[in-house]
This record gives sequence, C-alpha cells and structure tokens, in this order.
Amino acid sequence: MKKMQKKSVLSLTAAVLSAALLPSNLMPASAWEQVGGEEYINWKQGSVVPYVLDTFLAKIRTFGLEKCDFDGDHKAGETEDFYALESKINALYQETGYQPGQEIAGYPEYDINRDGYAAPEDYCILLQYVQRNFDFTLNYGEMYATITAYTGKNAAHVSVPREVFAKGRIFPVMEIADGAFSGHAELESVSFENYEQPVWCTRNTDGEHALPYQLIPTAGTVTAGTYLYFGSGVFEGCTQLHTIALPSHICFADTDPFSGAQYLQDNFQEVDGIRYLYDNTATVYAALDLTAEKKQEIRESHSLSFSKKTTTICRNLTKQLDPESVRDVYIPASVEYIEDYAFANFKQLSTVCGDSYAESSPEQLQLVKRYLCAFDNTKFIADEVNDRLDDCAAEIFAVCNPRTEQKAAVVQVGKLIARLSDYRGFYSLDKQDGAKDPGPDNIQTFTPGFDLYPNDAYYYNDLCRGSICSAGAVFLLGDEDTPAYTECVGFAHASALLLNRIGVQNLYCGMSDHALNAVYVDNKWHSFDMAGNSLADPDALNAGNLLGDLAAGMSVSNSRQFELFPHSAYNQLTAWFMNDIDLTNGKRPAVLTLNTKEVLSDAETGALGRTNIVCSREEIPVGWHELSEGYYYYMGADGRFLRSTYAPAPDADCWINASGWWDHPEA
Repeated sequence: MKKMQKKSVLSLTAAVLSAALLPSNLMPASAWEQVGGEEYINWKQGSVVPYVLDTFLAKIRTFGLEKCDFDGDHKAGETEDFYALESKINALYQETGYQPGQEIAGYPEYDINRDGYAAPEDYCILLQYVQRNFDFTLNYGEMYATITAYTGKNAAHVSVPREVFAKGRIFPVMEIADGAFSGHAELESVSFENYEQPVWCTRNTDGEHALPYQLIPTAGTVTAGTYLYFGSGVFEGCTQLHTIALPSHICFADTDPFSGAQYLQDNFQEVDGIRYLYDNTATVYAALDLTAEKKQEIRESHSLSFSKKTTTICRNLTKQLDPESVRDVYIPASVEYIEDYAFANFKQLSTVCGDSYAESSPEQLQLVKRYLCAFDNTKFIADEVNDRLDDCAAEIFAVCNPRTEQKAAVVQVGKLIARLSDYRGFYSLDKQDGAKDPGPDNIQTFTPGFDLYPNDAYYYNDLCRGSICSAGAVFLLGDEDTPAYTECVGFAHASALLLNRIGVQNLYCGMSDHALNAVYVDNKWHSFDMAGNSLADPDALNAGNLLGDLAAGMSVSNSRQFELFPHSAYNQLTAWFMNDIDLTNGKRPAVLTLNTKEVLSDAETGALGRTNIVCSREEIPVGWHELSEGYYYYMGADGRFLRSTYAPAPDADCWINASGWWDHPEA
C-alpha cells in the first residue's frame, strides 16, 4: 500500500570534485573518504559493477571530457549534457524497436566507455559525473531521490540534476531537503527541471506479469506523478543568488520558501489577494499564499479563483482556508500541476469552474482525473461516484438479492470491480529478495530492459501519486477502453462503497503495507481482497477465491473518504477526536483490530508492535461508551468484540458504539 509503507532510505555521499578531471594522484583525500567507490551498469551482463573513483573517472578521461558537449553549448560535462546524451541514446532504442539484450553498434560519439556500443551504460557514467557535487538519499519504496546537500565549491551557476544513478537504477529527484544549498554565498543562479519520462521505457519488465516491450503513452513527457518538493531554508545564506529556474511541478514546505535569499522576494507577486511565486524564466507561476482579506472574501462568496497565468496550485494556499466555505473553484487552463490533496475534504465543493463533474468539459475532466486525490472527499467527486454506485448496484440486483444471497452478491461485487479496474504493482528495491533495505553493499542486478527506470503506475500513467488511493479511483480513472489503474487502497475503498450500497456488512481494513476488506457473510467474518484478484478473469472469480480467513493483525481502519456517501457514512469506521477532527495533523485514533483468537500469541503481538496483550471477550451494549482508559478493541470472527488490557492513554477522548463504528457522540 503505497502511502502507508515505511520509507526505506540509503544515504549516499557523492564526490566533491573540481570541474576539471584530476589525475588520481591529485585527488583530494576527502573525496576518497567520501566516495569509496561508485557504480556503473554492465549492460551485457545485466549487473551493477562497483568501481573505485579513479577507474570511474578514467572512462570519461579516455573518452575525452571535451567530447561530452552533447547539448552543443561549448561547455562539456554539464547536467544538460547528460540530458542530451540520455535522450539521444534512448531515441536510438526507440527507433530500432528495443529487444531484450540488444545493444546498438557504432555511434562512437556516444560511446563513453569505448566498448563499441551506444547503451544506457554510457549515459549512466556521465550522470554519475554530473551528480558528483550532491549528497542524496534514496527512498526505496517510492523510488525517488532527495538531494540533502550541495557540496560543490566556487561555482556561480549550478544546474541541479533531475535524476541520479545509484543501486543500478535511475531515481527521479523529487525532494530538496531543508537547507540543502545553505551557506553558498558564491551562487548566483540555480536551475531545476521537471523530471521527464524517458522515451524508451516499457510498461512492465518485472515479475510474473511482465509485458513485451511497448512504448509507454507518457514517453518524453512530464507526468503528474513526479514533482519537486522544497524544504525550508533551502537557500539560506545564498547572498549572491539572483536567478532561479523552477520546474512547474513544484511544492514547498512553507509559504516563504526563499526566506534566506531576500533578493528573491521580488519574485513574488500579489494578484487579487493571492500571492504567487514566479521564476526568472517567466514559465512558473505558483499560487502559494493568501491575504487575510482574500480569506474573508472566500468565506463570504464561497468561491476561489486563480489568475489565468497560474501554472501550479500549492497546498500551502488551500490549507489556510475553512474547508466548509468553498463551494466552487476556478482552475484556469494554464494550470499544469495541483499538489496532492490540495482541495481534499472541502466537502461543500460541488463545482469546478461552475460545472459539476457530469457537466465538465473533456479538458477539465482530464485535469481532474490527473489530480484526482486533490478532490478527495468533495461533493464534486462524491456526487459522480454515488451515481456510478447506483448503476453498479442495479447491475448486481439484476443478478441476485444481496439480502438473501450474500455470498453471490459479494462475488458480483468482485467481478464488477475486476472488470472496471486493474491492479498495477510497483517496482521498488525494498521488495527485492524479501529485504526491506538492500543495504549499501548489496549491488543490484537487473534485466537489460527498462527496469533501469521506475515503472510504477504513476510513472507510466499520467496520474498523481495519491490518485490510485482515492475512493473514486476504480469508478473514475478508467474509460471504455482502459481499466482504471489503482492499488490496494483504491480497491478497498471501492469494495467498501459498493458492498455498503448493496447492504452487505463490511469493514475497511489494513495489514502491514496493505489494505483490504472484511465482509460478514453467512454469519461469519471473511477477508475480501480485490488487490489479489484484480488481474484474474472476472468470470473466473467465485466465493472460493474471493472470501478468505481473517488474518492476525488485520486492523479496522478509518477513512474520511466515506463521509459523503449516504450508504457508507455510518456503516464504515469513522474516527474523530473531540478536540480536533482534522486527521491530517498526524494524530491517529484508537485502533480496532480484527483477530480470530481471544488471546494473541507473542508473534502476533510483536507484529502489531505491542507486547503483553490479553483480550477478554465482551459484549458492548447499545449506546455510547467513552474510551477514557484508551483500551484497544479487537473483533473476533463471530463479530463480537474483544477488549485489550493494554491501555495507553489516547491523544483525546474516543468513543465507540455497538455497531462497530467510531464517531463523535451527538450533543
């Protein structure tokens, strides 16, 4: 489950080198201490080869650094030269029609390692050269890099690479850490670029469901799934910095991202009460902040409008608003990027540019689908999904009666969801060989296809990352020809919504790195996991492969995305804190966990991160019961509750009632 898994990171320190290639005997000692070794790919053998620094540098020295002017600007070995070489070599593979194991003979002008072939091996060597002045960490689960520090010296201009090579993969750079460039008073200009999909990249090269080579539809474009996040104080103390080029897909930790570089304050402009950040290229115009007067105007008009020059809508702006006050938002055609969850939980938001979802133009719907999670838990999305749930329910009622044929109804739900959507697993290094962290010494092997690049659903589809977790993903992201791409969270939301709509008791659940459902059929609770069945032929699905046993450690989860669905709002678990119902602030409600045993084993309690748990079976009477002692409640396979004696104090008072859902008690 993408959003809930722990980040597994590897910290890498790149070499601090001068712009010129130095003989090995003149290399500063600090560079040797920091690097210790580099990596490059052996394209013939499909492996990553560790190289000591002088051997790595010798390849470019032998080729000739002066020949590395691939973008033709008479400046060799720069970040832009890597982009040009990557594009040229990948285009060769695109033109010839890639076949596994293929190398392209000739093209000595691209052959950095002088092996007689042009291959990704060559541009990965160059990429390591241009990334040498940056420290970075890797997120193995999400397959992206965070630049933690710029370590170069005496450079007036820096071009920050949009990708890095490590562990046999190319990782998009998606984060700039707090203070990454701080203290570099010598910097005068810095440029960043959007990560673009490579022109040569297969839909899927990994695992059981590998596909033959097929150019992805997003090849060569900037997709919604990648962005560049800036932490706080990134340019603190950069007193000479006067020019910055930003990518359009950008978001910030705060509303004053360049506070340490006062001269960049001229790059802010206020238009109709909204503060915009723009860059020196005049191509990025990011909505970042609101005046107090504008907030009051929105509360009174219930409408939010952006300038027609806007390219980026940042959540720093929308989180300043009262979610209940916004009913319409005007998003101009100029917008290229909307930050994840920007308008999420604006429950009264029913129209975009004055139109409901059903009334929206194809162009507007394309933008909404691209950034679906930005509109999670809004009336705009819920109204359309409710209509589609009615259609799905009618289809199921035409086959069986869910009241008397529960098992048959659940099977129909499974078949319908399998027909509407497709599960897309994701490739990540933390799934290799069952190890969460490959470790710094575990050099990876790879298939000489394009698992060199990430192939997650949000990479090869034009979707933002949170969209595949949305309650509406199954129902809205596909079309007549293509099923909706989603993951376990999206399946679990859709399953709960549809089961509630036809009247089958169920719960939205989770396990470690996974989301699924529990359904109450024939007087017993079963697991119901569409993520494991979505690739099957819908006609082959039956109760035997859809209904399983409850597993130890299944926990009943809460989701605000059920609030606007009449059949789910009070049938699904909802959790509110008496003093703060905003679950985005990092607080979590008390936990309900499904379990088939009265007493959990040591292994089970360890898996849950708790010790010494003993459960006593009890009936919970009708009515509200305050969990003032912070008990954890479990639920057995018979649907009765177990109460744990493990009782940490919750963050605030929580409540439970006999129907199995949590909520704020009525006043």
